[in-house]
Amino acid sequence: MLDFADATIGKAPTRLTLADLDAQLILSFLDHLEKERSNGARTPQRPPGGTSLFP
Repeated sequence: MLDFADATIGKAPTRLTLADLDAQLILSFLDHLEKERSNGARTPQRPPGGTSLFP
């Protein structure tokens, strides 16, 4: 999120304030995750190696 904010609004992560993290930036970041990383609301959260959390 911090790298995305830096690339989008041009502020280094150390200079960001809460006011910079507005709804539009957060929605843009979530859209970025869905398009660039193929992450979505239905992306399963599985532990690495295909192991199960429950026996």
